[in-house]
Amino acid sequence: MHAWDTIVEGRDSVSWQHGRHSMKFGASYRRYIWPMWGFFQNRGYYQFTSGFTTRTATNDGTGSALSSFMLGLPAVRQRQAGVPSMNLRQWYADSFVQDTWRVTSKTTLDFGLRYEFMSPLIDVSRKWRNLLVEKNDKLDVFIGGQNGMPRGLLYPNKLRFAPRLGMAYQFGDSGFVWRMAYGIFYTPVDMNTWCNQLHNPPLVFAENQPGR
Repeated sequence: MHAWDTIVEGRDSVSWQHGRHSMKFGASYRRYIWPMWGFFQNRGYYQFTSGFTTRTATNDGTGSALSSFMLGLPAVRQRQAGVPSMNLRQWYADSFVQDTWRVTSKTTLDFGLRYEFMSPLIDVSRKWRNLLVEKNDKLDVFIGGQNGMPRGLLYPNKLRFAPRLGMAYQFGDSGFVWRMAYGIFYTPVDMNTWCNQLHNPPLVFAENQPGR
């Protein structure tokens, strides 16, 4: 396999000092290019039980899974079939504004607002598919990018506002400072959520073979 990750990034920020206020503004943009492989059983899977080494060839409580292993008699053999490759794309943008206000010689306030937008991951090489649970509890197959379904199997969240608030107060000349802070933070969606979509048929599926 030959895969590489590429991130194209641009960012800038501006600081402005005005009286007791120290303000900062900034924004960034990132473009992700992620060729990936979604192996989940590339080494195969074997299950050994006591079934082949029982005295009566029935579930009589005898036999040993270790003995079946040493004899090379798996109860189940499984391998991955299909080409588990992905060619993912995603972009991410954010901006922020913040102010550090020196209210008095002992009290400082920090407040700001951050906005983040993350586009869903998409595969430029193939379409993804998944299942929906309908109102009648039946499963319905859908394909990303068709019939109004999002190509990346997820609608982007356009309301990712992240406020920040902080305060610091110094008690006299004791050197003791009391601080408090509050903020909302967002993390990217786990990429395994998308990689697992590649494991769906007909792209990739498991081949099972019963034991001897």
